[in-house]
Amino acid sequence: MKQSWKMVGTSALGNALEFYDFVICGVFIAKISEVFFPNTTPTIALFASIFAFSAAFFTRPLGAYVFGLIGDTFGRKVALTYSVMLMGFPTLIISLLPGYKTIGVAAPIILVLCRMIQGLSTGGEYNGAAIFAIEHGRSDKAGLISGIIAGSCMVGAVFASFAGSLMLRPEMPDWAWRVPFLIGALVSFMGFVLRKNAKETDAFIHIAEKKQQQKRPMKVIFQKHRGAFLMNIVVGIFKGSLTYTVFGFMNVYMTKFLGYDMSTAVLLNTFGLIGYTSGCTFFGWLSDKITMRRSVYLSCFLCCSLSYLCFYLLQTQDLFLVGLGQYGVGLYVGSFVGLSHVYMQVLFPAETRYTGVAVSFSIGIAISGGFMPSVYTFMTGYTGNLYMAAVIISIYAIIFTLISRVYRHKATLYSPAPHYSEKDDKDNTQEQTYQQIA
Repeated sequence: MKQSWKMVGTSALGNALEFYDFVICGVFIAKISEVFFPNTTPTIALFASIFAFSAAFFTRPLGAYVFGLIGDTFGRKVALTYSVMLMGFPTLIISLLPGYKTIGVAAPIILVLCRMIQGLSTGGEYNGAAIFAIEHGRSDKAGLISGIIAGSCMVGAVFASFAGSLMLRPEMPDWAWRVPFLIGALVSFMGFVLRKNAKETDAFIHIAEKKQQQKRPMKVIFQKHRGAFLMNIVVGIFKGSLTYTVFGFMNVYMTKFLGYDMSTAVLLNTFGLIGYTSGCTFFGWLSDKITMRRSVYLSCFLCCSLSYLCFYLLQTQDLFLVGLGQYGVGLYVGSFVGLSHVYMQVLFPAETRYTGVAVSFSIGIAISGGFMPSVYTFMTGYTGNLYMAAVIISIYAIIFTLISRVYRHKATLYSPAPHYSEKDDKDNTQEQTYQQIA
């Protein structure tokens, strides 16, 4: 069991390092708009930089398919080892990339291409890290492990946010924003070493021993698991609408609509990221205790109720209350994200799990995650309603609750830790997992 928790820790650390690279672009989104889109109005430059940030979501489904195929054919470890390296190279390029004033239109084009490559990497990394960790754990701890992996993403984001609060200060030189990107490229190598020395999951070893790898996992998924695939797309849409309020929209909301300078906004956003991390871990653990179904409904209730209170606190101009509001936003977002990994994984058997979860989730996150910062920004500006993001989140939560209630009666569920069930006691573990969800 110590070895299992070691693998969970390794997976979480590698995930944190990769998400530092992914999120750092969002933290410096206002600065990027100045450097790479200077010959436009400030509003257009901001929207252009948000589009550059969102470009990574368009390539996530392709990355999910490629790395999912690798993960289901050659192993989870192989897929994760090379996905972390694929994140590091574009981060290094961005750290050294001259601005628009130096190389003209080539600068924003290269920036967008780098973000698209990062999206390929994230498509294989995000869900793959959770699959790797949960398959190393125990079925009765799957929710907690899910929360730890989800929260580890924001550990990387917290460091990215902290770097932003330092490098965006007025007294810092104009090139200081490049330093965190350079650091991100270096830590990718650390992630590569961690993954290279990790142990493959028992689930995949068992599949390989019986030669049950799927050469065409998507074909099997569409034949046998279409419902699960569609449900995971819905999870991705809801999760994207939540997650990118924390590190895609909050900085814009604080600066554009509430008048804070960027350094202060990024520093305050750190409280939201901390709330996210603690919410992921706590509600992941709670899902092991009160059943997954009740945890999902509790999360949706919190999204509907806490969102309005938190956005009220953000408008008070009292730094303590604003920080509390940021923490609250992160907490209710984490309440769903923390349990979402195991929620998705039990819908697929181990033979097609990597591909099924990664591709369907990436499609969903591309639909909502990439566009939501722009949607929140546009709707808030157009209506003048500073609660518009809370309204949209509530609508998403209600819709997801209704869909999940309908789908749970049709679901076939599999153990999230297949090495407990597929060797010895499959029927018993699968029923235990069903009780956790239903």
